[in-house]
Amino acid sequence: LFANARMRRFYRLPELEMGCAGHNPNFGDAGPDPSLRFPRNPPYSRTDYNYAERLLAHTTGKQQAEAAQLVGFLADGNVEKARRAFPAKRWLLYHAEPVLTAPDGPDFTKELAASHLFGQKGIAILRDGDGEHSQAAFLRFGPSLNHGDLDDLGLIYYAKGRQMLYEIGYGLGSTHTQVGWGTQTASHAIVTVDEASQKGGSGGSLRLFAALPGLKLVEAESPLGYESRGVTLYRRTVALLGSAENQVLVDLFRVQGGSQHDYGFGVQTRNATVTGLELGPEQSGSLAEGVAWGERLGRDGDVQGFPNKPYWNPPPGNGYGFFFDPRHAVAAEPFVADFVLGGRNDARLRVHALPEPGTEAILAKGPGLYPHNPAATYLLLRRKADAPLASTFATVYEPTARARGRAGIGRLDLEAKLVDSNAETKQIPGLDVLLLKGSKAGDFMEFAVDAPATGIYQVAADILRAHSYGTTQVLVDGKPLGKPYVATHATIDGPHRILFGQLQLQAGTHRIRFQMAGEDAFFLGIASLIVALPEQVAEPTEATPLVEWAKRLAVQSSDPTACGTHLRHLGRDEILLSASGNGPHRAETCFGPVSWQGSVVLLGGRKGRLETVSGIGAGAVRVANRSVGPPAGGWTGTVQAIDYDRHTIEIHSDQPLPDTLGAVARVSNPAYSRTTGYRI
Repeated sequence: LFANARMRRFYRLPELEMGCAGHNPNFGDAGPDPSLRFPRNPPYSRTDYNYAERLLAHTTGKQQAEAAQLVGFLADGNVEKARRAFPAKRWLLYHAEPVLTAPDGPDFTKELAASHLFGQKGIAILRDGDGEHSQAAFLRFGPSLNHGDLDDLGLIYYAKGRQMLYEIGYGLGSTHTQVGWGTQTASHAIVTVDEASQKGGSGGSLRLFAALPGLKLVEAESPLGYESRGVTLYRRTVALLGSAENQVLVDLFRVQGGSQHDYGFGVQTRNATVTGLELGPEQSGSLAEGVAWGERLGRDGDVQGFPNKPYWNPPPGNGYGFFFDPRHAVAAEPFVADFVLGGRNDARLRVHALPEPGTEAILAKGPGLYPHNPAATYLLLRRKADAPLASTFATVYEPTARARGRAGIGRLDLEAKLVDSNAETKQIPGLDVLLLKGSKAGDFMEFAVDAPATGIYQVAADILRAHSYGTTQVLVDGKPLGKPYVATHATIDGPHRILFGQLQLQAGTHRIRFQMAGEDAFFLGIASLIVALPEQVAEPTEATPLVEWAKRLAVQSSDPTACGTHLRHLGRDEILLSASGNGPHRAETCFGPVSWQGSVVLLGGRKGRLETVSGIGAGAVRVANRSVGPPAGGWTGTVQAIDYDRHTIEIHSDQPLPDTLGAVARVSNPAYSRTTGYRI
């Protein structure tokens, strides 16, 4: 088996390669993701380590040396320590190979942080930033198989440690919520046509994919899911703009066909406000005729009052009966919806909606998969007209979070520093805490923390409050520090940064103990531990808005869906122009008139002065009558040969090729209904 290259490739970092800013995308058989997570540094996955050890055991020669590189990378250079912590001890006893001295290999960290395309699976992941500033956009345009949802071109967006756009996930397949809500198109971040879920052919085609400095972009289409509704165009363009903590996401969704288009998405919060728009009062019922099913869910995920009806799809069967308490308004101008997710970093998502004429905005509530999962608020942008209706929806997603100064030792790294405890400890990813499950006063967990130099240090911790959480006393090297902290609260709240006190520490390792001191509650949840110089332990500060305003730009083109967005992004003007077809396309901008052939152009600058130009599939770009960029937006050729042993495709082109090509070759065949992309 392991002589097969595909088998070996499957075993190579399968989980981390799909990682989205510290999260695993839950587009398939996975539950909701309410957790606050950031990428680990260095990257680690128990699943991937398991696979890497098996590669090491079952390969030889060069392939075994490559497997040794993987094992060494995932073990952070200490394979013996990683094996001691690995649960499959019996397998290791009989199969583990001696630790090899592996030659220097690829930089897996950079590879896992880069944007990635799985062409034949129809999955694109845009990634940028690192640590708490990492972001990812997950777009699936491939076929939806068993236990998948009716959501071709569904988008999941991750930023500030959170899943910003709610993917409801998958639970027991027979529940009314799963069948009637989570599977239906309306519950996803997508466009629903004629209030009908996608049906028929699944899977679409890649059009564009590129990762440039300050611009990561994918464009794909999948019209077959709505072929029965007369849809001829169903295309999404997703772009990450900026870098590090200053990134925003631009989403352009084009639809032609049908008579009603609902662009919608949900966020895991009921704390949502809208500015620039006068919403009407909450209306009783749902967005469909009849009962608001989203208000009547039992703990088992079924609708109360309808027992013993597995796989029942509540009418009208399209998910619209699960939206409730809707509020309506005419959206004639750009407006902003602000969603507060909260948590340790007070994460928020501000959405700048840039509506076309004839758009109605609807703000409604929606349920989670089960009542114990986070509920959501949904925003829908609706357009209706006689068929065939044509819409180009444009939105800008702006994530923010409070700056926390020195973040300290997060829960994942904190577990590695746990040196003593007399009660059970466990990770609670959904609450972002390391939990002490104490049962009596005196129960504790103790950590070994290094002081890099002798000096005065502040000891602090980010602690969650909850009903079952108790009072804790901090001890440093066996001596109490500060007052006990009471973490008991009627509801889950925080985490909050608690300053326990300052003291003189010698350079070296010290023991920090959290010991339960109350009488009736003995759990404790710690999100992070801080032992730092006092000036480094800053209280969180309010997040700085990234986007001052955003608006649409008109584009003159033979392509009726050509669209432009202009945003003032941290004082910088950024203009994304998108079209299809040969063109020419033209737009009036603050940098002067722009014309181009092909697909996408991004312009950036300040006070009317153009500083940067990026193009993806765009050629003959002219700005203020000045030519910039290459004459053509792409190069074409014909497949001449395929070498299955070497995994290569040979392409011949009559066009002169540039020194550097893009990251992807898009391959089409007149006999095939879809195209795909291969990474070069």
